[in-house]
Amino acid sequence: MLVILSSAESQDRTLLFENYSSRDGLSQNSCYDISQDGRGFMWLATQDGLNRYDGHEFRVYLPDNEIGGVLPSNHITSLEFDSDENIMWVGTMRGISLYHQEIDSVVSLSSIYPFAVDLEELGAKKIIQFQKGELWIVSQKNGLVMVNLESKSIHKFFDDEGLEDHVNGITYHRGEIVVAVADQIYTLDPSASENQTKLHETGVKFSEIKELYSFRDQLWVGTYTKGCYYIEDFGSENHVVHFEPARVGGIGAFMTDPNGHLWIGTRGNGILVYDPMKEETVVARHNRFDDRSLRKDFILSLFVDRQGLTWCGLSGGGFSKYDPLKYQFSNLQNDPLDATSLPGNMVFNIFKSKSGMHYIGTQNKGFIQWDMEANRFYEYSFFSKQGVPENTVYDIINDGQNSFWLATWGGLIHFDEAKQRFTSYRSKKYPETQNLYAVHKLQHKNSLLVASEHGMMYFSLKQKEWLPCAPDVFQENAIIGRHILEDKDGILWIGTEGGGLVRLDYVKQEIKIVQEVSRISENVRYVLKEHNSLWLATDQGIVSYDMKKDTVIHHIRMDGIHQSNVCYSIQKDQVGNFWIGTNFGLLKLDRRTHRLQNYNITNGLKFLEFNTACTLAEEDGTLLFGGVGGITKFNPLDIVKNTFSPDPIITSVRVNNQNCHLTDSANYVFGHQENDLTFHYTANNFSNHERNQYYYRVQGLMEQWKNNQTHHTISFNSVPPGSYSFQVRSVNSDGIQSEGVARFSFIIQPPWWKTWWFMTVMILSVLFIAWILIKRRIRSIRNQAELKQRIAETEMMALRAQMNPHFIFNCLNSIDAFIQSNDKYQATTYLNKFARLLRNVLDSSNQNTVTFSKDFETLKLYLELEQLRNSNKFTTHIHADKELMDDDFQVPPLLIQPYVENAILHGLKYRTDNAGKLMISAYKLHERIYYVIEDNGVGRAKSKNGISKDRVSYGMKMTSDRVRYFNSEIDPSVTVTDLTQNGQAAGTRIEVLLDIK
Repeated sequence: MLVILSSAESQDRTLLFENYSSRDGLSQNSCYDISQDGRGFMWLATQDGLNRYDGHEFRVYLPDNEIGGVLPSNHITSLEFDSDENIMWVGTMRGISLYHQEIDSVVSLSSIYPFAVDLEELGAKKIIQFQKGELWIVSQKNGLVMVNLESKSIHKFFDDEGLEDHVNGITYHRGEIVVAVADQIYTLDPSASENQTKLHETGVKFSEIKELYSFRDQLWVGTYTKGCYYIEDFGSENHVVHFEPARVGGIGAFMTDPNGHLWIGTRGNGILVYDPMKEETVVARHNRFDDRSLRKDFILSLFVDRQGLTWCGLSGGGFSKYDPLKYQFSNLQNDPLDATSLPGNMVFNIFKSKSGMHYIGTQNKGFIQWDMEANRFYEYSFFSKQGVPENTVYDIINDGQNSFWLATWGGLIHFDEAKQRFTSYRSKKYPETQNLYAVHKLQHKNSLLVASEHGMMYFSLKQKEWLPCAPDVFQENAIIGRHILEDKDGILWIGTEGGGLVRLDYVKQEIKIVQEVSRISENVRYVLKEHNSLWLATDQGIVSYDMKKDTVIHHIRMDGIHQSNVCYSIQKDQVGNFWIGTNFGLLKLDRRTHRLQNYNITNGLKFLEFNTACTLAEEDGTLLFGGVGGITKFNPLDIVKNTFSPDPIITSVRVNNQNCHLTDSANYVFGHQENDLTFHYTANNFSNHERNQYYYRVQGLMEQWKNNQTHHTISFNSVPPGSYSFQVRSVNSDGIQSEGVARFSFIIQPPWWKTWWFMTVMILSVLFIAWILIKRRIRSIRNQAELKQRIAETEMMALRAQMNPHFIFNCLNSIDAFIQSNDKYQATTYLNKFARLLRNVLDSSNQNTVTFSKDFETLKLYLELEQLRNSNKFTTHIHADKELMDDDFQVPPLLIQPYVENAILHGLKYRTDNAGKLMISAYKLHERIYYVIEDNGVGRAKSKNGISKDRVSYGMKMTSDRVRYFNSEIDPSVTVTDLTQNGQAAGTRIEVLLDIK
């Protein structure tokens, strides 16, 4: 039984598309099939190549290029992605090949499935998968083929002569495989021991069937010439219904969208979208006057991606993409073919009267009536004359049920709607009555306040007279009023150009410029009241102003959104957020976070620049904004947010301008000269994809994330050697960030002269050379030190060799004197002491140093000898620190003996009395031995007179040289002081400092 189903055609819904063709990079304009792989790339089968699309560019696989070289043909007919194996089956007119996702390459079928090698030359119409491991191939001339990947087997159906080239459609319906062969419908059971097919008689004579599709327990049948049908209770009652909206013509494809609507692609009549719940059908067809319509009406394929977007493959038109989030704004513009459309696109004012009718103020078409329900616009003949200033209407108000006042460039105009009469009020006396921008009906006076390019004026409604506005700070300061708001207290808040926000109390005749606002911006274009606050659209962003406290609460700029901060209007929606008209689209201001969301052409706006104070909020929440391209209409509650934000993908990497083959598990190592890298990346988010933004960083080079805006590439030049990880994350058009990031880790090796082993060898070599040089230097220093030591020792030995005979000579002279004087006792005593002294001297003759105590004991013996020799003519006092006597301090032998001898022979000897004194002291002073030899002899000056010119005293010079050599110093640490008393010589003091060793 055949029934015809009639479906109402929806008039209030229009499907708008984004269109792509060879102009955008598609290899050919007939898309026979569309699919999506596991990473989100879109794949398009065309008559000349396989295309991969990532939202901004096409990658084309052809038999004669490197990436598509194994394709059996350039005519791609079918695509099916096996998500379990991450493999795309690619059917062509001459055979089947595979795209392997993990290696990003087209490979032969037998390279992965050797058992299916015969299918490499099987021309395919369609490839489809209903369950894991099972692929069905509708072939060009070999019937139906089933490939079982688990059992590695191939099964053929309908390969009998006469049927093999007429298999067209296949679907899975209520647990059965249903196949269309010519004009017949079959079911089959591939699990049976023998391949069983069953013909189903429906009682309806179909023309040749093109497509089968299962939808809501109904089997839909698309034919080549007689439209489409659906069968209820298929297999039992076979209740066939002819779908009235698609009764004629061919059917190319079926598809179900996320809303449960059935999409029917026709072969020449566009697309039908059937809502089974409402039993309504929306028709989408090509409109040559609207570039958002289908590019072509001949549909080859339909596909719904993971976001719920619908892709339509067209014959000769490329493909069209339907994005339900794309065109969420209605745009009212002039249509040259529609006399009831908006007459002019430059809209300055949108007004709703008390009766509910809408009126539009335009630039060149004057005052327009708008029937919003019927969406029709009506012009008035009063404004039919071209080029007159009255045709420019900036503001409209309603004074009474049928009375309107218009602020026009030609003056103030009254419109009596009942009489359909316009009256102009303009005074040549007052320039303020021309070039009007705003008009307002005062609450507490029967007057209008009018703002013009030349100042402000009142207009008496009773007397129909113009009255000056005093004080007129507008005219005095060249301030132009653009928007007027009156609060409940009768205070006017005027948004101006040049003065910012102006407060006018017209009852008290008080007017002032609000400095808190004017300091931010001198141009305020719209004033919106909310409780005690005013929200102001200014040339420096949005300003929230507290009227009671006279303070600015918030100042919100467009930083990060656009370089311009000019805001023309602002409206509040039903949930408290604000919508702002700018010259770069609409902005949504989140009331709580103050986050700004920009909506522009990519969101479906037909124009970007809106006009000053041109906005209206409807009771149902609908917002209207007028601008240079007409009127934008929308309800913010209907604006759906894009919540899909997939992880980005690195599509290619170029190293020194050469492609780098990308694999999932590769470790990338580059030489030191391979340090210029360019990364290409994308996010396969195809909803408003032009607004996807990307942030990147290179760990090891830069740790902070940087915004690359909407750019899909980034280059790094002269990257130094090291280990790095390039990372990129994406943000979708509504500001939602991807959960993960795409990474590319790589190493740039240092040059061989900067490698660790080379640096190690170099460091060791330098250390070895340094060690050799240091060792050689140490040896040289030691040799020099030893040489100096030997020289010093030789010199000291020479001095001692000179000193010892000198001392012995003097002692022998003394003994001889005793003998000559016949003093045997003294001679014997002297000789004994001299023997002991000589023994000490001989003991130390071969030593450079002796202990201080031994040397001091020798000095005492010497003094005793000198006292005996000089008949005790002087007394001695000798003292040394106990620490010096007890410790093992080393000193040159007989070091200070010459000084002591010199004090006796040349000082004390020449005293005329026996009161001579000789004091010898030795102290430990820091790290030195401090000797003091002091006598009260006649002094050095008198003693010189008694010294024979023939005698030479070597003692003083030898001792000074010994001190100098011992201390290793240039000047000896010896000080000789002549003592005086009452101006007369009183002796000599000698001080010696000797290093402790």
